[in-house]
Amino acid sequence: MDPLESSSASIKPVVEALLELNKTMKGVQETLVNHGKKFDILTRDAVKDDQPYDQRPCSDESTCTALYEMAMAKTKEEVEEWIKRMDVSLVFIALFSAVLTAFIIPATQNLFPSNVTGDSTSDIPPLPPTSDQNICLLYYLALINAILDAVLSVLARQWMSRLTTRPDGSNYRERLLRHKEREELAKKWLKYLVEGLYLLLLSSIALFISGLLYQLRNLATSFKDTAPRLLLIWNLGLGLSSVIVLVVFAATMHAVFYEGSPFGGPFSRLILKFAVTCKRCATTFSALPRVLRTAPDAAQALVRALPTAFLHLRQHLRLQNVPNLLSLPRASKVSQHIWSLLSLPFSLIPKRKMQIPADAHNKLVRLCMELISEASDPKLLERAVASFSFSEWLNCFGNGQDSMNQLEKTVRRLTATDTSNRVRETVSDRFSRFAIQSSPLSSKQGQNSPITNDLITFFASRCSFPSEFTTRVLYTSFGEDNADLRALSSLSTEECIGRVLCSYDWMNESLNLLLPNIGERKDVFRLAHDHCYDLFSQGREADVMRILSTVDGRSLTRSFCKAHDAFGANVKWELYQFFFCQRIRSVSNTPDNSDLHAFASLPFKQVIANALCCYDRATLHGERKEIFKMAEFYCLGLLNAGKESELMRIISVVDRVSVLRSYFRSPLSYFGPIVQFVAKNCDTEHWRELNNFVKDAQYPTVQPNPVSHALSGFALGIYVNCDPSHFLRYLSRHRRIETWTPASSAAVSWMKAYSNSKISDRSAVHRFLQCCIQHDLRDVDGKVCVTSEDTRDQARNLLEELDRLPPQTEEIISGSDPSPEPQSDSSLHLAPLVSPSAAPADNVHAANPARTDDVRAASVVAAPESDDQGPPLNATMHTSETAAVPPPPSLSRSPVASSSSSVFEASPRLENAEIH
Repeated sequence: MDPLESSSASIKPVVEALLELNKTMKGVQETLVNHGKKFDILTRDAVKDDQPYDQRPCSDESTCTALYEMAMAKTKEEVEEWIKRMDVSLVFIALFSAVLTAFIIPATQNLFPSNVTGDSTSDIPPLPPTSDQNICLLYYLALINAILDAVLSVLARQWMSRLTTRPDGSNYRERLLRHKEREELAKKWLKYLVEGLYLLLLSSIALFISGLLYQLRNLATSFKDTAPRLLLIWNLGLGLSSVIVLVVFAATMHAVFYEGSPFGGPFSRLILKFAVTCKRCATTFSALPRVLRTAPDAAQALVRALPTAFLHLRQHLRLQNVPNLLSLPRASKVSQHIWSLLSLPFSLIPKRKMQIPADAHNKLVRLCMELISEASDPKLLERAVASFSFSEWLNCFGNGQDSMNQLEKTVRRLTATDTSNRVRETVSDRFSRFAIQSSPLSSKQGQNSPITNDLITFFASRCSFPSEFTTRVLYTSFGEDNADLRALSSLSTEECIGRVLCSYDWMNESLNLLLPNIGERKDVFRLAHDHCYDLFSQGREADVMRILSTVDGRSLTRSFCKAHDAFGANVKWELYQFFFCQRIRSVSNTPDNSDLHAFASLPFKQVIANALCCYDRATLHGERKEIFKMAEFYCLGLLNAGKESELMRIISVVDRVSVLRSYFRSPLSYFGPIVQFVAKNCDTEHWRELNNFVKDAQYPTVQPNPVSHALSGFALGIYVNCDPSHFLRYLSRHRRIETWTPASSAAVSWMKAYSNSKISDRSAVHRFLQCCIQHDLRDVDGKVCVTSEDTRDQARNLLEELDRLPPQTEEIISGSDPSPEPQSDSSLHLAPLVSPSAAPADNVHAANPARTDDVRAASVVAAPESDDQGPPLNATMHTSETAAVPPPPSLSRSPVASSSSSVFEASPRLENAEIH
């Protein structure tokens, strides 16, 4: 056999099997597709009760059917109540009429004399007494009122039954509108009729009681002597009737003063209407003088407008097919006038026919809201909620007070406990969609959001925590100045909680911009804060850090301070301390930051104080920007809140010079008020250390901006006793536009307070004053530095005084020192490990400021007085690597050491020194 045929024969069964398998797989595919469709249907049926309804228009037939049933049920309820009242009245009138008839018959017989003889010349009896006439008058009036009341009650029952009949219409939308139109036409008058029948029945009873008492009074006085027992009964009846009148009066006044009183009636409503009318009249009378002053001008304007109004009236009458009555005097035939008069009523008759206007949409929307808000059947709400729409209502009726009250009333009915979960989900879904659509539009148009705070609070309060926290944040973002929260609602729950804790952040640090106003968001902030604090209290620190790991520490610090100080939030600072210490431990594990690790075990305020000093080291340090800025923003929050005493307790924990040196060396942007606050609380000893530091300061190791703020922050005592030469020399070389104006003003004030003859470096001062009087002075970046005219004039005067002084010699200049006392040994920088009194008077390291500064430590000199900071710190914490190095051995004073003393303020030995 041919090999090709052999191979074809062997492959043929395989091909047939594959084809059969392909058919089978296609059948399996079709089965799976069908099963998938069925499974989708089952899934939709299973979860449909938890899904909102699709939006449908108010004119939808199913919605109109439900609304019609609601309207009819409401009308039937009111009509049945009225019919019950009238049925009771009819029964009472029947009994009352029978009793009244029994009194009328003898009263009528009393009108005729009983002694009329048969041989009388006249059959006409004489006129009865007036008292008998009055009694009959009262009885007959009472009977007439009762009969009229019965007749009107029967008619009213018939008219009311027509309100509950089904109106004509091709669909339920027409039936609903026709029913509402019929109800508006008749309901008001039927209400007046029911109240009138009530008053008519009371008047009938009052007339009967009056006639009865009148008859009893006449009977008691008709004898020769007054009948005391009959008179007593008359007094008793009069008293009981008066009690009834007082009860009715008290019930009426109770309804006048209390809105929810059940004793309300026509009298109370009449009194309230009268009071409102009087109030309006008082307002009108108060405006009457102003109206009278403008009356002449208004009269002239009315006279000018009459011809135009007259013309418009004629055109309107023509358009309405009403005969032109104004043209009747011009008619030539009397028949035309008569026909016009007769045809006028008939021409108006078609206008009174009930019609559905073309723009009935607004009326339908109002009906929808009113009927839903008053519906009692949850099943009808289930059928009508699909047409509920926030945007449609506000587009039709705006966001006025009445409109929003009706909207809130409808929302509360749809979200009541007797409604299904699907109805409530539909309302929440409609609110979210409307708020998302309306908020950007209102912001773009510069208008207030149409969503009221009451609605936002209502929907937000219905969200459970933490499962629906993102939804609650979304609702809160619809409030005024809360649009920044909207992006947080799309995050995970834990990330959203962390970002909400930073939502009171008032600064965009990357752009160095202040953020706009912050809206009301205390509710979501409190939930997020309390949740994290509860986790922290339960020892679940890992969960807390998982939430806070995505937030920026500086933003969290600013947010906590702002929420606590400006918005009254109850911030638990133990939570913030935990987060801060965790950040410190994290940063201390990075290169060249191991010195920060010890800070995490300190009390909170000591942690803040030492973090401010973290840049006070001359050797290389790692990236510690976040730790420094967190401490700075915390202190800035205290300063902005006016808590200077609390900030002072924090600064007192460490050496203030160390804080200032840390700011001088910090490469970050900073806040000048903190530098000024620390400088203001420095004394002469602190200034002397800073002066030695600035003496050999170099840019960019030392930044000029914090130096300028420190210069403008020193107290007046520093100005009088200390020489600013080194500060001025540095600032004249490294000018910055941001701080030149306050720095130059403070420096000139300093020079005025300090004696020019005591200046150690006149050339540095001279150069600075020259910069002050220069008009086109520029900073290191080439930007123009602004000097105030007052500062320029004072600098010019100081420059003239300085030029009049005798020149300084080289030895005096080189040997002079601005300090009023000899410079201390570098071992003083290890206080309190080494006592200042035990330090040697001089040291070989004294001439090396860099070494001195490197040895200087940011030490904890005292623990603040606070209950929440634990025991005072016994060990001294340092930010310098060489801070723990013991002081070098004491050396005898050498002549070179005298170069650190002042040539004008030191001992008399320097004043008598010889110049070689």
